[in-house]
Amino acid sequence: GRCTQAGRLYLPIRLHRRHLRRCLRLATVTPTAPVRRPPTEPPACPATNNTRGSHCQFCSRRCTRDAASGQACLPCSQVCNGHSRATLRAAAASSAAGATTGSASTRLLPCKPCQCNGHSDFCLPDTGQGCDCQNNTRTSCTDRDQRCREQQCAVCADFYSGKPTDGRQCYHKMGVNNYFCLDYRHSQKACGVNPGFLNIDVRLFVDIIRGAADLYLALSDRTFVVNNTVDANGFWSNLVSIDYQAAATLPRQPDGRRRRRSVVSDPPVLSDRVLEVSANPYLTYVSLPVSGSILIVRNATRRVLITIPCQSYEFSLNKFYLVVQGVSTDVNVSGIVFFRQDQNHINLLVFFSMFFSCFFLLFGLVVLAWKARQAHSRR
Repeated sequence: GRCTQAGRLYLPIRLHRRHLRRCLRLATVTPTAPVRRPPTEPPACPATNNTRGSHCQFCSRRCTRDAASGQACLPCSQVCNGHSRATLRAAAASSAAGATTGSASTRLLPCKPCQCNGHSDFCLPDTGQGCDCQNNTRTSCTDRDQRCREQQCAVCADFYSGKPTDGRQCYHKMGVNNYFCLDYRHSQKACGVNPGFLNIDVRLFVDIIRGAADLYLALSDRTFVVNNTVDANGFWSNLVSIDYQAAATLPRQPDGRRRRRSVVSDPPVLSDRVLEVSANPYLTYVSLPVSGSILIVRNATRRVLITIPCQSYEFSLNKFYLVVQGVSTDVNVSGIVFFRQDQNHINLLVFFSMFFSCFFLLFGLVVLAWKARQAHSRR
């Protein structure tokens, strides 16, 4: 039979070799039947149904659904409920199957942020669990219910203290004369100062080796809240804010009693108790004279020495929580944090020198008095 028809090649399934050669030769010959070419200008599709193509069989740009089967093309923003202006082919196929019909029961649910208490932005998209907990936090519950989903990254890791909910941090427990590094490779940026002696002033040292940092110091682990923000260029940054409502928990006085609270129901105003200073280029001395103060040191580039007097704070009941935030944009901040409670050590050499000096002086006076008495008795 004929091997070409209308410019197309047809090969039967069973052919003899000479017939196959003939078909191959005929394929190179110009067909006698005229070739049908599509028109240069396809007919215009109505602008109201969002279609395109020679027979209006495709949806227009930024529209979806199957126009070839007779379905009306809908804008992608309408199909995605305003969450996107473009769809993929897979999304178009699912919407063509009737996933989006316009009724309230079949609309796409709005996306919600992962409930990780501000310590992660990644979780399982179907269940909302599996938060990648950062900042020395972890998830203690394992139940797959709504309550457990809200308690993710709500427990501090070992050797850390605090309640890391709603953007609050976990604090590393510091000991006397123990050095702790501030490094961008580690997540240790908040420390809890536990005084070792009750009647000796605490001297907190923060040495910034490279870069610049802001220091935040308070009595409560719920005072400072760290919020993750994204600017217009997509860069992440940490914003430290003060929760004045949580900081209203007044510390105990040295006699064991609490201060009287105000009977006014308005939120407490503690801005007068916030001490904010700017760091010196080389060495900065700061003291906390008022019980319950919140200290903020801006742009620390060298050593900052913070003195906490034992007369203003009850060290047996109070702990101090330090947050260090790097503010340098060109280099990574690094440094060392430690605190000391210096005791009055006795110099044994000076002690024995003074002791024997006083002893021999007293012994000489006694000998002199004894000799004078003997001379007086002889007369």
